[in-house]
Amino acid sequence: MSKLPKYIDAIPLTNFVQEHLVDTEKECLNYINSILKYGNTTMNLFLLDCYFRRMVDSGNLEKASYPAELLYYYENVFSKKTEIDEKMLMGLQKIIIDENYKYKVKAGQYRNSPAWIGKPGCTIDSARFVAIEEKQIEEYMKEFVDFYNRKDFQHPFIKGAIIHVLFSNIHPFNDGNGRISRILQEQKMTELYSNRLRISFQYPILNLSNNYRLTRGNYYQYQNDIDLKNCNTTVESWNKWFNYVLNMIDDQLYYLQNKIVSQRGTLEMMQKKFQKKQTSTRY
Repeated sequence: MSKLPKYIDAIPLTNFVQEHLVDTEKECLNYINSILKYGNTTMNLFLLDCYFRRMVDSGNLEKASYPAELLYYYENVFSKKTEIDEKMLMGLQKIIIDENYKYKVKAGQYRNSPAWIGKPGCTIDSARFVAIEEKQIEEYMKEFVDFYNRKDFQHPFIKGAIIHVLFSNIHPFNDGNGRISRILQEQKMTELYSNRLRISFQYPILNLSNNYRLTRGNYYQYQNDIDLKNCNTTVESWNKWFNYVLNMIDDQLYYLQNKIVSQRGTLEMMQKKFQKKQTSTRY
């Protein structure tokens, strides 16, 4: 029996979201062209700096080795595979949490108890979010992995937004679910843009963690309105989530475009350096 909603591949977009999507796509392409003109090597170093510096700035780290280990994961796992599997996700969760840091739980395995989120001291009955039952996690995750890997015609921003909220809803681990959902969203968007534009992005083109953190009230509200246990989740709820994600992407693109302008001198210097190195190597 299918666990994910059957309509997940074809959620109808409102006219407003479709128009917003067109505008955001245009800004994203402008951003990619703005950094690509400095060459592939400079572009990927810029992406590297933006992604991991932004991660630190967002207060998104819980152990000092997280950036280095996650960087290794991007360069040696994500870059070599176009598909994910459950083993990869468990490995990613091991990187993200320190099992001795917070919950004293075993990292790299699915939870075996109920999970809910709410105010400190709340019970499962008063929680603002209750995750999928632990006995159903494996079934949901098999379908989630299939959806993530599926070749379809969804726009990168929409596919990424769905992946994010699906993983958050399933909440397969005791800790790290939010961070993994954001990483998977950003990785899928980058992968799909890489395929569409035939550009080799070594690192994610966007890091939305800080944008979500600064608007965490809306972030949780729009996610909570989408409930996999409730087949009556409305098209309006999905579109509110999509529109919110597009707003976060818009803000991030504005930040990145300004960063390119402010670092133009450095980027030009790097471009000349790598061009000179390529020329000397050629001879």
